[in-house]
Amino acid sequence: PALVLEEVTITAQRREESLQKAAAAISVVDADMLARTGATETENLNKLVPGLAVGLGGPSTQIYLRGVGS
Repeated sequence: PALVLEEVTITAQRREESLQKAAAAISVVDADMLARTGATETENLNKLVPGLAVGLGGPSTQIYLRGVGS
């Protein structure tokens, strides 16, 4: 069977638009990629998504995307 790229609709800019036409950096990580890279912890996502920093801050997980987080 031939692979077909389906249209993906996003709302990253508070309006619906096609992922292929959006002026936004979007990373997609699926189960196959997680298995191939051996990512078993949330901290492993640092290696897969540019600009993402996931780490432990005391008892909680801290997530920063391009320097913005809590």
